[in-house]
Amino acid sequence: MTSSAPSSAWTLAPLLAARQSVRLWSPHRGYDHARRLGRALPEQPAAIPLYDKHRRTTMLALDFDPKGYGPERVRGDAEQAVEWVHQAGGLTIVDESTRGGRHVLVPLADDVPLAVRHVMPVLRALAARLLTLDITPMSNPRQGCITAPGSPCKEGGHRRLLTPLDDAFTAARTRSQHGTIARLSALLSVQSPVQPHGSVVRGSPQASAPVYLHSSDDDRLPALITGTVPSVISAFALAGVLPDRRTWRGEEWTRHEARQSFLAHAVLRGLSLNNVLTSVHTGVWPGFRDAYNRYGPRWEHRLRCDWVKAMTWAAEVEPALRVSGHQQQHTGGRVALRSWLAQAETWTMTASTLSGQTRWTALAIWQALAYISQLERSHVVAPGRRWLSIAAGLINDKTVSQALRFLRELPGAPILLVERGSGAAADKYALVTPRSDGHEIEADPTLIAHRKVGPVHPAWHILGLPARRVFDAIERHARHHRASVRPLDLPELTGMCTPQVYQALRRLAKVELLHRGRDWVARTTRTLAEIATEHGLAELRAERIAHHRRERRAWHDLLAQWEEPFARQDLGDPVALPADPLSPTERADYLAVVMATGPPPQEPEYLMAGASSVHERSIDLLEELLGASPVTA
Repeated sequence: MTSSAPSSAWTLAPLLAARQSVRLWSPHRGYDHARRLGRALPEQPAAIPLYDKHRRTTMLALDFDPKGYGPERVRGDAEQAVEWVHQAGGLTIVDESTRGGRHVLVPLADDVPLAVRHVMPVLRALAARLLTLDITPMSNPRQGCITAPGSPCKEGGHRRLLTPLDDAFTAARTRSQHGTIARLSALLSVQSPVQPHGSVVRGSPQASAPVYLHSSDDDRLPALITGTVPSVISAFALAGVLPDRRTWRGEEWTRHEARQSFLAHAVLRGLSLNNVLTSVHTGVWPGFRDAYNRYGPRWEHRLRCDWVKAMTWAAEVEPALRVSGHQQQHTGGRVALRSWLAQAETWTMTASTLSGQTRWTALAIWQALAYISQLERSHVVAPGRRWLSIAAGLINDKTVSQALRFLRELPGAPILLVERGSGAAADKYALVTPRSDGHEIEADPTLIAHRKVGPVHPAWHILGLPARRVFDAIERHARHHRASVRPLDLPELTGMCTPQVYQALRRLAKVELLHRGRDWVARTTRTLAEIATEHGLAELRAERIAHHRRERRAWHDLLAQWEEPFARQDLGDPVALPADPLSPTERADYLAVVMATGPPPQEPEYLMAGASSVHERSIDLLEELLGASPVTA
């Protein structure tokens, strides 16, 4: 490979960019300054967009990062990627940064732009095999971008184009063959060695999801869910009855979604493809078998393809659905819930993305979710925001909604959104083991033993949720050590800053829940129930519940109106109008006036005239209306 001048290499950017714009990098704002893409080489690091305004792409951009691995590993991974792409009928453009990172750019056929969901499977497969590959740029269809050949580097210098310039221009103009992504995906399914006793390959932290590589019909995942298949899915498998469900786009399920759902349930319950095929051939699931009739003699091939999809999906969600140490108690047992509550609390206090009131609200919501999970004896729950607001200590229901939407999107969160709510049904969540940096959170055994599954006491609506954290730490310390605790120890016990701790102590002492000494604090005999009674929280709670009931009733009434056809209104007998409201004499007078004046011109005369006439008319209007006098220069 030879390198080209930066200015010559940069002329490739307009041919590769999905939009004719470029993002410039600065030390303070990152790639946040956008401007129009030109042929002139920018003076700052410049990245071109990978997706167009419709969030479609015509390029596969592979970013190999030397951080943690070194330039030699990057060089080997990039060369391997180039070899695979060429075997799949693709063309490549390779460049290198001053610190040893490489980009392998694969121009795809530009008449068939691809969505992110089309390229993510092959990206994940590549990331599982090439440790230095970072798929983050291609994973973001809104703002994904990559620095182009010839661009200045952050460390100084420019990105060197390693592909000969003529070959690079040929690749950018002629593009890769149609079907390159599909052939590359098929190639990767046989290139990577299969792991023994499990066909799920997990790569580096850059690999955003595991990849399932089919090696045997007896492959299976550990059983992640126990119990029977939901009745609507069972009815489909037995009688072919399509479930009354909708996709995320709002479309009704077809046999495709029903088949995929049934196979997903089979995978999560530890079945293998052999188990499924045996049951189908013996007539155990006739409805499921009939769903493949349209494929004729190739029905089993189609089923195998669907099975690979189900196994890949299950491999992605497996870490989230596995609650370590208590799988046999997923029905809502107290030990499992106390463990989950302690892990969720630990995750909340250590997550760098949480701070301030959001952290205390999250702790109250975890408590309420554990409570509803225990009531329903299931780790998958669908509580409404109003119910959660009461169980979380009379938090505002809108605050609960906002907090849930924020928390569920955080990496490693203790909850997983299983199904979005629709109509009268609320969002459905699974209580999952929180994770940090890819590892499960481990909770202190004393914290697990102290946790109680129940609603948050309404008294904290008055005292504040930060005070609840301090009060809980004092009670836990008193149970395992001694009755009093040093205030200076509380920041470490609670994970709160010292000013927050002392503010909470003042609140608790003011309502006489704590005794305070020179260098100690201790619990009094006063209870939270007494605080609630003094402040009339029972009446407040009853009013809040009554208000929620009225809101639910109004919402259900509105849904009923939408679902029922509108009743036809009785407009009575039609009223006959006269053919002409004017009398013959009035009609003759009207026509005489109209014909005398004639129709108006389509445009005023001064607009139909030239520019000089318009200027003269303007001067005339100023003189007539304002009394202005023209001044000659």
